[in-house]
Amino acid sequence: EHTCTAGHFCEEGSTRETACTPGSYQPGEGQKACKLCPAGFFCPKEGVIHPTPCQMGFYCPMGTANQLLCPPGSYGNHSRLTKASECTPCDPGMYCKGSGNTSPTGPCSAGFLCFGGSPLPSPTDEVTGARCPPGFYCPVSSSTPRPCPKGSFSEKSGLAEPSQCRLCSPGHYCSEAGLSAVTGPCLPGYFCLEGSQSAAPGLSVFGGVCSPGHYCESGTVAPTPCPAGTHRPESGGQHIDDCTACPAGD
Repeated sequence: EHTCTAGHFCEEGSTRETACTPGSYQPGEGQKACKLCPAGFFCPKEGVIHPTPCQMGFYCPMGTANQLLCPPGSYGNHSRLTKASECTPCDPGMYCKGSGNTSPTGPCSAGFLCFGGSPLPSPTDEVTGARCPPGFYCPVSSSTPRPCPKGSFSEKSGLAEPSQCRLCSPGHYCSEAGLSAVTGPCLPGYFCLEGSQSAAPGLSVFGGVCSPGHYCESGTVAPTPCPAGTHRPESGGQHIDDCTACPAGD
């Protein structure tokens, strides 16, 4: 008779010892069965005496012979993980390409959003990420979009910086941040230059009140002179009818 050695088992009536199969182990002598490799460890070969801790970038359920890679869109920065859900989802603003990552691969591409768990630098699945929406811009490493500033808009998606937002169209105004279209036309009695934030701008680089001797209908870019033979001494004219005939002799 011989004592069954560690890493092996001997059933009753055995003529020889049998090595523990991969995914199992046996630290003791004289045992009739092997133990399943515990969760968080792996037993990669026959005859394992002591399980090996699961390495970073992997996870190991109970009975693991070969470590399992953390899936794309995640990373494992701790050892002894026991299931895929223990791998850390890729951080917002970052992406984790491929399997078995121990840290994020890199930053989200400009013009895109990475919400978290993205396997790509430019995701479009609307779950892990998306193109930057119209009215906003997204620099590198964005997880939330930044609005185009007041006085500008953008009907295009995928902008990377604020300079790509369009200044509000002449004759119109853009009163809020994050617009994908102009807010509306300039009010009658006013004129709006490019980039106006108000429908009735005061005297500024973006427009102003319609000047005396002129009229400004809705959506005016530049005041229109009153026709010959008419005048208007006050500012704020809205229609051609606001120009009055010149007095006799003038």
